[in-house]
Amino acid sequence: MSIFKFKDEEALGRVASVDTANVVIDVDNVDQLKRLQVNHLAVLQSSKPGQHLIGLITQVTRKRGVPIYEDDEDEPESSELNLCRIALIGTFLDKDGAKTNVFRRTLESVPEIDANCFSLDGENLTLFMQTLSNVAATGHALSLGKYTLDDNGACT
Repeated sequence: MSIFKFKDEEALGRVASVDTANVVIDVDNVDQLKRLQVNHLAVLQSSKPGQHLIGLITQVTRKRGVPIYEDDEDEPESSELNLCRIALIGTFLDKDGAKTNVFRRTLESVPEIDANCFSLDGENLTLFMQTLSNVAATGHALSLGKYTLDDNGACT
């Protein structure tokens, strides 16, 4: 069973562009765009079931375009393009043979256009880091504080 339990309404945005290892996300919500930070982690829906793609945010961009005038409006509506560039760093597998919750530093697939992208923070970040350090398997976690990538202060 996957450690990630994202809902569509929690998505940062949707995939607008894909190349071999980089993805561009179209972010609709300006407030979410303002909270994004370079070098934080993101999770993207994979084209294969039981997989999530893990990426590192490398760029956050807000572009304002030319004002758009509607026929019956005096005030222009400004066009805006909010983008986030993510470098894909690996694949998270819900199940790999007998093992569950496995992270691989390879790309098993690439996301499809319009696939959801989510910020990896809070409890999801903690569970992901536990998977990387195999703390979940041993059950002996050493609590030292919180992850610096987690602004909500979830303890490890």
